[in-house]
Amino acid sequence: MIIRDSIWQKRLDAEVKKFLKKPAIKLNGNKQLLPIAAGVYMFSSEDDTECYYVGKAGDIQGRIFNGHLTRSKRKDRVGNLRDYYYKAPLKNSLLGWSNAGTSEENPECSYEDQAHDLLLNKLNFRWVEIGNSRFRGMFEYYLTSILNAKHSIDKDV
Repeated sequence: MIIRDSIWQKRLDAEVKKFLKKPAIKLNGNKQLLPIAAGVYMFSSEDDTECYYVGKAGDIQGRIFNGHLTRSKRKDRVGNLRDYYYKAPLKNSLLGWSNAGTSEENPECSYEDQAHDLLLNKLNFRWVEIGNSRFRGMFEYYLTSILNAKHSIDKDV
């Protein structure tokens, strides 16, 4: 068992090194920059010194543009605008909303447009396509833990 674990550790470490060497991009609202493919992605600070969030998706483009960049105002059945709780833990965390729907003190962003701008134009974005769902999950968890992602959904409180 120790041999198998060291093989996985070496593979994960090698994949992390390759992942972090990839050039970062700014999303700038351009969907075509991202693949419609399964993989792992990361938001990091502009200077790449801080990891904000690591996630996995069956469709990276869809997850980013239909999840993380979803707006909070939606129309109900009769056409009235109503608040919408995001299906995006990173935006929720930036706004100081916990997964339980309660507010946290000292949020990073004061309002939705500020969080949206941060995600689209300021944070660096990287991704890697990983088709194997088991390895995708392992890689996401490993990357989150070694980079100490600031807005991880399973962060110790």
